[in-house]
Parts: sequence; structure tokens; C-alpha cells
Amino acid sequence: MIKGTAIVPIALLIFGQSVLAQNSTKKRFIDVSYMDQSIKPGDNFYMYVNGIWIRNTPIPGAKTRWGSADILVEESSKALRGLLEDAAKSHGSNSLMKRVGDLYASGMDSAAIEKRGSAPIRSFLDAIAKLNTKEEVISYINYLRSHAVSSPLFRIGVGQDSRNVTKYIISIGQGGTSLPDRDYYLKNDARSTTIRTEYDRYINTLFKLVGTNETVAKENARIILAIETAIAGAQLSRVEMRDPVKLYNKFSFATLSTKTPNLKWSKILSELGYTQELDSVIVANPKFLMFEDSLLSAIPVSDWKVYLQWNVIRDAAPFLSTAFVDANFGYNKALSGQKEQPP
Repeated sequence: MIKGTAIVPIALLIFGQSVLAQNSTKKRFIDVSYMDQSIKPGDNFYMYVNGIWIRNTPIPGAKTRWGSADILVEESSKALRGLLEDAAKSHGSNSLMKRVGDLYASGMDSAAIEKRGSAPIRSFLDAIAKLNTKEEVISYINYLRSHAVSSPLFRIGVGQDSRNVTKYIISIGQGGTSLPDRDYYLKNDARSTTIRTEYDRYINTLFKLVGTNETVAKENARIILAIETAIAGAQLSRVEMRDPVKLYNKFSFATLSTKTPNLKWSKILSELGYTQELDSVIVANPKFLMFEDSLLSAIPVSDWKVYLQWNVIRDAAPFLSTAFVDANFGYNKALSGQKEQPP
């Protein structure tokens, strides 16, 4: 995703720019009015093709990027909204439509959302507070992941084996951080430092919104930044992540379990519902998993509890009451340059 004030132009005008042309009754797949023909294509073909469109197209205040794909998403969203509003009014016998309508109506009930505050995530935060051992921490991570609440520490999923596409295989990738890229934690340039400061403030704010006192919230922010910075240091860079050969590391299940004993893979995979017998998995960054395995041993349970609570609060914030939504927007504004909250 391109952040900040970037405009995402219609590359080469071949993929549907003309479908959105305002002044034509026909679909034009190359609209020359968007081209800057004062530029020689051999000098800058990109600006030759897109220059007029880029100069004349501001990014909407509630967006961080804008291009033909974003326009199509916006139009699709309007159409979906109409379907959802019709479903919310439905009182017929179609139970599926009623369920869809009820879900939409509950999401639009701002008065109820304001009244509940942080109540929708309270049970998760309380359960985390009661954890006592590293094994319980791992089990609760599995619970959060399997219930689509949050995905701490790493990414995991099932996909085609890229060297044997007739087979599906479990893949495990790096994760565990909140900022968009490892460099935000590791670089000390002015922008990275400013964003870390805003991130620290954001953590403080959200913890206080769930009832944590200011002193504890400040300490929680320190713990979270320390854990996430350590995790970021073990991640591959963006450039390294572009190398498919580097990311293909097949391990037998037994070997992975031996190399990362603290992660308890038999427990993780079982609790995530991977019940089929496993002989191997793909690991994008083996050193990352080995580092996280050692981190599990080195960091006390009390700090892991803070980290898990943060994952829950952070992922829920955009959907809770106004105070959470405003704090989330303030942080995203500093991170991405977004000027206005979406409606």
C-alpha cells in the first residue's frame, strides 16, 4: 500500500481508466485526455501516459491514495451499502437476509456502540490478565487467532506449495509488530522517530481508554515497544521479502519442533484446527521463528500479557466508541497523512 499523499495513477491506462470516463457514452480503454503529450514517451513514459490525470486529480481528504482501483472500490461500496440497507429493512422469511441486515444494523447503531465503550473486548482483556504460564500464553494466542480477534507473533495459513502446486501446505511467516515495516522501529531518521513517538502516545491513550491508570499505561507502552522492536530486528527487510527462493524453507514438522521447542507447534497447530497429519511446513524466515522462540523464554509472562492485551485493543479500536476511533485516526493521520476520517 502506498501511504502519505501519494496518488496511485492509472498505469498505462490499459486497465479500465476509460470505464470511468465521464464524458463518453462509449467505453474508451485509452483516454488520451489524461495523457501529457508534451512529454516524450522515451524520456518518461509513465508521466507521458498519466501526467494530465495526476495533475488534475486531488486525493480525497478521507483517503491516503487514489486511483482507478480506488474509484471502483468506492463505487462497489456504494452498491453494497444499498444492498445492506435493504437487508436491514427486510422483515421477510429469508433468514439469511435478515441475519445480514441485523449485522449491518448493529454496526450502524452508534448510540449502542458509544454506550458500550470498551465492553466488547473486556472479556478478552480479563482472560489475558489471568494467564500464569508461557503455555497459557501460547494457548491464548491460538484462541485469539482462531477467533479472528488478533494474530500475535507470526502469520500462519494454508496455501499452495510453490514447488508442488498440486499440494497445499501450511506456511508460517514473520509478523508480531504493529508499525507497517521493521524500519519504523530500527531507523533513527526524523520521520521514523516522530512516528515512534506518535505510536507510544497511541498505546498510552488506548490503554487509558480501557481503564488503565496513566503510570501503568506508560509502562505498558515501554514494554510493547521493547518487544516489538526486538521482533522487528529479527524480521527480513522489504527487499529480502521479495525473493521467493529465500522465503521457501521447507521443514519437517519434527525438525521445526526441535529448532523452536518453546513455540509448542503440536499444540499450536492442533488448537488452530490443523487436524490432518503433517509431514512438513514452509517457513519464510527460519531465523525469525528461532528468535521468537528464544524471546518467549526470555520475556516474563507479565510482559507477554501486556503484549497480548495490546494486540486485542489495537485491532478492536476502529470498531469501538468514538474515543477509540478518534485515537486510531489521530495515529493513522501521523502515519499516513490522511486528512479526514472516513464517514
